[in-house]
Amino acid sequence: MVKRENFYEINEKTLEGYYKLVHKMQLNITTSNYSLLEKVFIYPKINAIVTRKPSDSVIKYQLAEYNVRTSLIKFILGKIYTFVCLYSRGLFSSKALVFSGGSPMTDNHLILPCNRKIRIIDFENQHIDSIIKAGFTRKYFANELSFRKESTYPFVPPVLLHGENWYREPLLQGQPLARVTDSRQYDLSVNMAIEHIGVIGRDTLNFIDSRQYASDLLNQIVELIPMAEKNKHIRYGQVLHKVSEAAYSLTSQLPDTIPTAMTHGDFQSGNMWFDAMEKKTYLIDWETVAVRSIWYDPATLLLSTRRHNGVLNMVAARESQHVRDSVLINDSNKSYHMDAVMGILLLEDIIFYLEDNLELPEDWGGELIDKYASQLKNIKW
Repeated sequence: MVKRENFYEINEKTLEGYYKLVHKMQLNITTSNYSLLEKVFIYPKINAIVTRKPSDSVIKYQLAEYNVRTSLIKFILGKIYTFVCLYSRGLFSSKALVFSGGSPMTDNHLILPCNRKIRIIDFENQHIDSIIKAGFTRKYFANELSFRKESTYPFVPPVLLHGENWYREPLLQGQPLARVTDSRQYDLSVNMAIEHIGVIGRDTLNFIDSRQYASDLLNQIVELIPMAEKNKHIRYGQVLHKVSEAAYSLTSQLPDTIPTAMTHGDFQSGNMWFDAMEKKTYLIDWETVAVRSIWYDPATLLLSTRRHNGVLNMVAARESQHVRDSVLINDSNKSYHMDAVMGILLLEDIIFYLEDNLELPEDWGGELIDKYASQLKNIKW
């Protein structure tokens, strides 16, 4: 984020707005270099803003963020670096955050700059406040808030309070599923997540005309690509056109209707929370919630389509029993032509990447769209 955006300036403006809206504090927040006089420090490499001597709760939470599942070396190095930063009393920070007009942060507070929001975690009162970053659009925030305010599902954390551009939710015990290193617990949580999204799927199930749906998806992509070329300066617009048209042609093999439902959209392990003590899995970060095929979320999670070449690998193995079982896990009909199912999934996924990155300010996100498109150009049907 430091390289992509005006990181420090966005932090200042966003936090000024947060303390004014939520705590009625009129603060002037600036960023300075390290000083023995300062009390709050920024550690961009571990994505944390904390006081000089953060509490044990803050340290424990932040250390858990560096449970790397795929590499023991990265796991150890991440833990050591995070530990050193948080115990350095600010010496390993990049900058200090200076508050004029009040001192709102305590040792029990942790500020986490995220992709579109900043989260302020209060360990003493056991809640998290999230606020849109200054200069970012409101679309995804409003989308998530609308869904979560109406949700009564026990696996979707409730919104306790909300206001203009911010909301409060309870602080959950446990850690993101992406940070669970125990394979048995990880698999248990994945199964629970699939069951949860299946519950929403059954509650919101709707069979729609497959031809019309595929046509609408293609038309949406045709409208979004020029916007991405203009606003994000993408270089692979023609690749996205070509892949989309090929995917659309395959959908003619679908039955007259296909099942759609309310879906999470970014259904991957980083957006799930596992409480090992209670053996509960929560689904979090509902920014991209929308109606899609009921195949989309299971494919994203079980086939790891958010990873590099994930979509490419899914399409390449589309006739395998593993891919079929994963994609159709919440669908009672198991007899689709998998080429046709892949066509719908590709169209939905291209829209996800285009919309997701078009909502970022300025020309941010263009490289991500091009990186994604460069993988799709290697698909062989």
